[in-house]
Amino acid sequence: MKNWITIHTIIRPFLDNHFNLEEFIDGSKQALIHISHCLADGNLDSLKDVISDEALIEIRHNFPKLNAKQIEDLRIVSTDILYSFVHTIGIIMNDNNNRWVEITVVYYCLHKYQTLSERKEISFEDFKEKFGPNITICNYRFIRDYTKGVENDWTVNLLAHFTKDNF
Repeated sequence: MKNWITIHTIIRPFLDNHFNLEEFIDGSKQALIHISHCLADGNLDSLKDVISDEALIEIRHNFPKLNAKQIEDLRIVSTDILYSFVHTIGIIMNDNNNRWVEITVVYYCLHKYQTLSERKEISFEDFKEKFGPNITICNYRFIRDYTKGVENDWTVNLLAHFTKDNF
């Protein structure tokens, strides 16, 4: 409810009257797929325009700590995304009349979901054994500067991929 109120009482009337949450979520999924492929391919330089400088510094610091399987497991394809939702929408303002909108999206992804969906019936135990290790939760926080006179796109300023091994 809070997110709906933020969109309809702040974002649309004062910042972006064309903002559409469904379109944003669709675009965020494309960003998740693009970023995850760049990460899995080790192509960090191509992320400069889609990830904030601070987030890219953090990625460059942590990326060498991953093994080959962990790196490949970062790759998300569209059919892996089972469910996504907007967790938080925040408005940031400062004394200089600068305004930013941050939107955190959570994605539940299942690697090899296509294989699972082709099976007619599967027990919970079989599901847990075969697909449990393939579940990834991705949190991406997008930010956009809505300061008057500033034209820019959404960028990612925080991202995390979690698997059951992280808990």
